[in-house]
Amino acid sequence: MSLSKNNIALVILNFDSNEYLSALLNSLSNQSSNHFTTFLVDNYSPINPEEKLKDLYPNVNFIRNKSNLGYSGGYNKIISELTSRGWELFLLVNPDIIFPDDSIEVLLNEYEKLRNQIGNEIGLVQPAILRPDGRINTLGNVYNIFGYGWCMQDGDTLPTILDTKEINSVSGSCLLVDGRSFLEIGGFDEDFFAYAEDQELSMRMKFIKKKHFVVMKSRVIHCHIFNKNRKKWFFIERNRWKIILTYYSLKTIILILPLLLLFEIMIILFSIKNHFFRYKLMSYYSNLITFKKIVKKRRLIQSVRQMNDSAFISTCQNNWYYSQLKLPNKIIFLSRLQALYLRMILKYI
Repeated sequence: MSLSKNNIALVILNFDSNEYLSALLNSLSNQSSNHFTTFLVDNYSPINPEEKLKDLYPNVNFIRNKSNLGYSGGYNKIISELTSRGWELFLLVNPDIIFPDDSIEVLLNEYEKLRNQIGNEIGLVQPAILRPDGRINTLGNVYNIFGYGWCMQDGDTLPTILDTKEINSVSGSCLLVDGRSFLEIGGFDEDFFAYAEDQELSMRMKFIKKKHFVVMKSRVIHCHIFNKNRKKWFFIERNRWKIILTYYSLKTIILILPLLLLFEIMIILFSIKNHFFRYKLMSYYSNLITFKKIVKKRRLIQSVRQMNDSAFISTCQNNWYYSQLKLPNKIIFLSRLQALYLRMILKYI
């Protein structure tokens, strides 16, 4: 693939985050690379950002959806449309990202090197994503057997060795993907709407032997403010169970059921203490009424997968940690119990 503005689309998907857009668009104007065309897709925000920004950024293509399609639906729609018009590579960007200096050029050049080396095995690629204070936000995401995913090395200092490395899951805040590969695998799962879509896509591509990478020499700033709305727990809890029910074989689900049930009891207690138990119940109900669709997706995933459960579990973090759960330190023994139990049953998976 030759780098050209005609085949590389930088897509910003916005919903009610207008306060971040000027900083992002200014950082794009200052990039050393011009090998991309910028599209700002608004998911029907209360205030249309085009009204304020169009004259200030004439090189940006503004698109407004007629409703809020969510993260998954918004990106699926624009990638499908632009791929049909000839764009090949997509840099998907949250509104609260800032690109310093030559970060996009470094990312694109490294992607081209990776594709020349491994061809169609390449999956998703992300830059090193940093906090505004320079510490790490994520160098790729990780997940545990309970379906939770979180930022790898969040809050740590950036290492001195900046080699590109393979990772298990990418962050949806800034990622690079080939449009045709993305569409062939079905794009983001629109039943997720929000939360864990990046994790699910990473897993689905990994199940067919695609490889994901973080380009450490390309760095972006994530001006992220965590959403404290309790309703987010509906999506988080619903979607992690979609992952469990879709990706594990029935045999594996039965074998790890004691761990799943014990963890679920802790989450229920946590939800009661933190006043989102109603949303936890709603997540159960949502998966129950869509169970036939989950089963249908499960059959598809199981029919095409090239990675068995044993190999998949080996990529999971062996703990009960999740960055947004404030669980007491004394449950550390449960991680040890999990490790012991998994060693016992792994030969049967």
